Formats: sequence, C-alpha cells, structure tokens
Amino acid sequence: MSVMIRKLLLLLLLLLLLLLWVEPTFQNRKTKMTLTYKGIGEMCEDNFECQSDCCVTNSLNPQKFCTPQTVFLQCLPWRKPNGHLCEEHSECHSNCCIRTSYSPNRFCSAKSIFLQCVSWRKVSMEQGNNKKGTNAKATQSAGAYAASR
Repeated sequence: MSVMIRKLLLLLLLLLLLLLWVEPTFQNRKTKMTLTYKGIGEMCEDNFECQSDCCVTNSLNPQKFCTPQTVFLQCLPWRKPNGHLCEEHSECHSNCCIRTSYSPNRFCSAKSIFLQCVSWRKVSMEQGNNKKGTNAKATQSAGAYAASR
C-alpha cells in the first residue's frame, strides 16, 4: 500500500510541476492563451506578446519588435535621428523638432550648447535695412571725423 501511495504522490507532484512549467497566461480581453513569449528581436504587435513586456518600433519601419526594458523598467520606442522630418519634439532623439530654413517642414535637430531647442529665424527686410543703415551712418561719421583732422 505504501508503494501505491508513493507512486500516486509522485504522479501528483509531476502533474503539479508540469502545470507550473506551462504557466498559461491570458493575452487580452478575448482570453486567448499563450504558452510561450516572444524573445528580443522578434516581431510583435503588443507588449503582452514579449517576454520583456516591451513591443516598440526600432526604426522608421512601422513594424514593431520585442525589445528589452531600460534599467528603470521603461519601454522606450525608437526616435528619429537629426535631419529626419518630424511634427513634434517627442518624435526626435534630441527632443527638438524645428524649422531649419524657409521650408515649412520641420526637422529633428540638435539642441544648442545651453540645451535649448532654437528655431531658425528669417531675417526680415526691415531688420536687414536697419543694420545696413546703422553701419552706413557709422561709416559716414568715421569718414567725416577723419576728414576733419
């Protein structure tokens, strides 16, 4: 009888270990079950598919891939490098999306030495004329001063 109980307990223990090893989890509201998670670098559509619980884009390609979380357990998406078209600061690696010329398009750009995001500014004709006029007056004054000596 004790041999029979031992075999039954061993079978029960093996069944319990098998259930713990499989550990099914629910993926979404439709209660689909998954038995394995995707590893780093595999294509995914949502965070719950990945072992790292982090599914993000890692290039200009819209396809998402499983990526590791940061040291602070954050799931950070890839951001555009300097020179790429953008619409808002959060799209850029530098967090700086600005106009860089007469073009209405905005581009990812490096921040200034003071860590500011400085937009390109068009010099207006009035400002340009005022500067030229001021320089001309200074030149005339200097010429008049030299002539009087």
